[in-house]
Amino acid sequence: MTGYAKSDGKNESAIWNWEIKSVNSRNLDIRCKLPASCDFWELEVCQAIKAKIKRGFVSVNLHINRDSKQKKYKVNRPLVRSLFEIADELSAEFPNLNRIDFGDIVKVQGIVEPIESILDNQNLADIKQSIFVDLGIAIDLLLEARKVEGKIIQSLLRELMHSFRVLRLKADGLSSIEPEFFRNKLKNLVGGLLENYSSLNKERLENEVAIILTRGDVREELDRLNAHEQTIMGVLENGGVIGRRLDFLCQELNREANTICSKATTSELTSLGIELKVIIDQVREQAQNVE
Repeated sequence: MTGYAKSDGKNESAIWNWEIKSVNSRNLDIRCKLPASCDFWELEVCQAIKAKIKRGFVSVNLHINRDSKQKKYKVNRPLVRSLFEIADELSAEFPNLNRIDFGDIVKVQGIVEPIESILDNQNLADIKQSIFVDLGIAIDLLLEARKVEGKIIQSLLRELMHSFRVLRLKADGLSSIEPEFFRNKLKNLVGGLLENYSSLNKERLENEVAIILTRGDVREELDRLNAHEQTIMGVLENGGVIGRRLDFLCQELNREANTICSKATTSELTSLGIELKVIIDQVREQAQNVE
């Protein structure tokens, strides 16, 4: 969502330029800085931006000035008088000094200054269409700049999802081994209980063991992780406005990873679940930068 662009324009009476930049934001937030004489354009400016940008903090500035050929200037007469008085005093004191002329004086900062003139409503109405054409150009240039960043983020997300897939496949391999490992562990435990406590209800105990085994099975969560992973890869491939969808999918991935960590019966599967959560957080962080 980060980018910067500018667009300039002019006609026989004025020159103008647009500056527009955007940074990451969860929603679309637009800030306009327009000349006081045309601040009533703000709604139209925002509508033009909303038509093409859906997410980000967008700052847009417009500067309008009269064309330099039509600028009027004023002379700071008190300062000119003061300088000539000083020159006369110096000439009297130092006769060999060359007398200064106005050509020397105008080089002094502040002697000649432009008269700031605001375009009237009629002039603004005449150039409004041209100014808004240049706004459209600036927005398009901003989108191009954002696309450059978007391609970099897309590449990073694909790398992260590849790492995610490697971890998920490792967890998938463990999920087929863990139930048998856990079953044998419970079998030995239950066998010991039955030997030492003959009054235990064997059938009820077997039912409780079956429930525990079911709760420790993470294959369902891994299947959902796989489905979400495929969805994310499809979203990255198709492009478009994907930021919010990635946010949602990351929430779903995190939910499944949390369940895997809580169900895991070995430290190895728990570690894999934690590593998956780290990758998911990195994906979510990058998703915040995507429209």
